[in-house]
Amino acid sequence: MGANRSRVVMLTQDRTQIDRRILLQAESLTAAGYQVSVLGHPFLQDNQELPLGVKLTRVSAKASRPAALMSALRRSYRRLRTRALLKPALLLAQRIVESVQVHPDRPFTQLFFEPAAKLHADVYVAHDLPVLPAAIAAANSSGAKVVYDAHELYPDQEFAPLLRRYWREVERLHIRCASAVTTVNPAIAAELEARYGIARCLVLYNCLPRYPHLESKPRLFHETWKLPPSTRVVLYQGGLVPHRNLNGLVRAMAYVQNQKVIVVFLGDGPEQGRLAHLARRLGVSNRVYFHPAVPQSRLLRYTASADLGIIPYLATSKNTWLCTPNKLFEFLQAEVPILAHDLPELRRIIAGEGIGRVTTLSSPKALAEAIDEWFDAPGSGQAYQDALRKAKERYCWEHEAQQLLALYQNLEGGVG
Repeated sequence: MGANRSRVVMLTQDRTQIDRRILLQAESLTAAGYQVSVLGHPFLQDNQELPLGVKLTRVSAKASRPAALMSALRRSYRRLRTRALLKPALLLAQRIVESVQVHPDRPFTQLFFEPAAKLHADVYVAHDLPVLPAAIAAANSSGAKVVYDAHELYPDQEFAPLLRRYWREVERLHIRCASAVTTVNPAIAAELEARYGIARCLVLYNCLPRYPHLESKPRLFHETWKLPPSTRVVLYQGGLVPHRNLNGLVRAMAYVQNQKVIVVFLGDGPEQGRLAHLARRLGVSNRVYFHPAVPQSRLLRYTASADLGIIPYLATSKNTWLCTPNKLFEFLQAEVPILAHDLPELRRIIAGEGIGRVTTLSSPKALAEAIDEWFDAPGSGQAYQDALRKAKERYCWEHEAQQLLALYQNLEGGVG
């Protein structure tokens, strides 16, 4: 595989915005001389901030209808599962979804296989499980290699038990066909290795490129809402979606004693309306703020405007139990100390690097107590600044990119 000849096609199920992990990999490979294309949904937004030289190909809208229908069913089902009062509708939705998803990967394969095969790649990259069968089928038609990049423990999300078993069977049948498997942290790598008896998975953290140290702290949230200088900002950033304990974070603000503390939700998602309504009902609208998502190129300046980053996720699934979400590395690069629920991978990095605290955040009162204790401590977040500046040098994309390129160099002998 010589420079400017090797063709890499990345398949992604992302429906609006391409995951930053994909874009960073594409950028690093392009800079190293690979020809990189991303194959995605027709609904992907135009403003993807694609790296220079990376081509985006969308599958046809007509071909996407089966997958779109299945995705709509899954979203409706997940919303129903969060509402205890809808038991009859929930049971009906469960029967419908599970009965039509005996082969849950099939709509994705129908959607991606033919367009992927037409791109004639040397390496197909399946970014997460739904597109893995299509990547393998396309590779088999041309003798190409496959890299499976498991962004998470996909079968172990908040699915119904039968659907989890279906997805695990899909992964079991296809993961050994991949030439290499990459994933996001050591715990998930170990789980995949033990579960399927595969060789060592390569860990590529969801790190960002090194972000420069800011001599003066920005105050974008203070400026946006004309907040008093003494206001302390607790920041949650990312998708406003179910199963992230965001409801508990809003409820916690009714118990936080420090009146200078507010919480900011930076991001978009289906839960925003419900969270805003809850804040109004609890009388804490003056302490709960919502800011729309911002482009990746501007994100970390907003992140750096916070006093404390929070990851309130509870262990609602094994996937969440072992997670290392993007926001962990965003807070780290922006030098914002972190408060997180005690999950093993979060503890390993946050406590291990001394960049924040992990504790039990399983109830609104526990969340409130942890927030009050944080800001009551002398010096508050200042004690973590040296550790953050050291850790951001270790957890940066420049380091992960070297491992990525080494992997592709090892694949070179059997491609082309």
